[in-house]
Amino acid sequence: MDGLQQDEMARTPGAALVYPILFCYRHYLELRIKQLIFYVVAMQNALAQIDAATAARKEEDVYGKHGLKALWNMLQHLDAKIDLWATGSQRKGLLRLLDELDRQDPVAQAARYPIDSKGNQTLTGLSIVDMGNVKTAVHKVARYLETTEYHLIEVEPDYC
Repeated sequence: MDGLQQDEMARTPGAALVYPILFCYRHYLELRIKQLIFYVVAMQNALAQIDAATAARKEEDVYGKHGLKALWNMLQHLDAKIDLWATGSQRKGLLRLLDELDRQDPVAQAARYPIDSKGNQTLTGLSIVDMGNVKTAVHKVARYLETTEYHLIEVEPDYC
């Protein structure tokens, strides 16, 4: 609550709740993408009989990334056909939503903390947060990721 201006809190009841809500939504999406990455890496490692050290290095690469777009690009680099089930407009929509979320919180810290490590208020680019729109956008991305997982595991289990 320290990061919110007193007059903002007075004008907007519940404004302090924006930070944890945005963080939870964003973190959920980050973890879902990482889950897909770990699944693909595990499948590829098993098929290629990768040694434990190489597998551990791959895992470290994933742990060190937090940008949603960077993680999605990593997943697509691992398997370019990961979302062949989607239409072109669905893919474009996903990328637009990931771009917007990354623009507001590129390293998963802005929504986590109202004040950054340098003492600057975070999420200053947002003057108004329409939580209904945020919820809709996050649910669209989540549905896309869930459908990707479904196709990966259930529809094409031997995709590699």
